[in-house]
Amino acid sequence: MVLETNLENKENKKEFENLLKEDFKKRDLKEGGIAKATISEIGKKFIFVDLKAKSEGIIPIEEFKITKELDSLKVGSKIEVYLERIESFKGELVVSREKARRMSSWKRMEKAFNDQEEVEGLITSRCKGGMIVNVSSCLCFLPGSQIDTKPLKNSEIDELMNVPLKFMCVKLDKIRGNIVVSRRAILEKTKNQDLKNILAKIKEGDIVDGKVKA
Repeated sequence: MVLETNLENKENKKEFENLLKEDFKKRDLKEGGIAKATISEIGKKFIFVDLKAKSEGIIPIEEFKITKELDSLKVGSKIEVYLERIESFKGELVVSREKARRMSSWKRMEKAFNDQEEVEGLITSRCKGGMIVNVSSCLCFLPGSQIDTKPLKNSEIDELMNVPLKFMCVKLDKIRGNIVVSRRAILEKTKNQDLKNILAKIKEGDIVDGKVKA
């Protein structure tokens, strides 16, 4: 009798899991992907989101404070979340706002790298060999040689910290998750464009003003 009950419970559980997976497929919910969610409650430590699943997702409020997103959120707001687990060992839905931001940022950086587009970011801290740049929650490495076209003093580098600057994505390693950016490439591009503009306005035989540099 006990064996039959256990078998019946296992069958019911398996059937429920299959129905749950089928339901998630219809809602386009899958682990390792980004899903749309609606904020159902904003607490002091956690934010609860509704994905029309068996249970609500619970996200630590710190994940929203990183980009000051919390100030603009309210119950009913739509956000994107990263679905880590459809059901944890506790039977809970495991989601992350920060990982969704990173994934979206990575896709934007991938496009910027392929199309050679400029991106805007902040130099947030120093590290071995260079600096850390935050581009839309995506942390990138800025080598010391790529900060400027000329060597800078520490005081000059300090003036660039936490100031919106333009960068070019010069290397992207998807396997290791590494992104290398260059500010120097932007400065050289601007310098070359300025030179082209100057040369377009003068011709052989013109008398022009110049400054002795060395």
